Amino acid sequence: MGLGSDSLPVRATINGGQVYLADSLQFLLELTLRIRHGPVYYVSTSFRGEDVDATHLSEFSHAEVEIFGDLDDIISLGSRYVDHLSRALLDEQGDSIAAIAGGTAHLEAVAARGGDYPRIRFDEA
Repeated sequence: MGLGSDSLPVRATINGGQVYLADSLQFLLELTLRIRHGPVYYVSTSFRGEDVDATHLSEFSHAEVEIFGDLDDIISLGSRYVDHLSRALLDEQGDSIAAIAGGTAHLEAVAARGGDYPRIRFDEA
């Protein structure tokens, strides 16, 4: 794992050899951003070598992005992404989500914001 990482890799045996599955490809994104000179992202699985608890899973899927810009730029991109994702989920999987979650009011509330979210300081959060 890289400097500053708070997680442990998961040791696995693949084709008879020991490998370590990382929890993030963020370091690859940072390098690719500099080579490509534009936004880069991935959607992938992650593995953590820690026990599962109320706030951490050991295996999950997630999306990560790296961009050139400042905090306002990434907040704007993230807001548009969440807006697009909530609308797409409602349009394409709304019935399935309602059957599993008991409704879609949570997604409808997010989509109704149109990517406009209140902003607060970190110490207020």
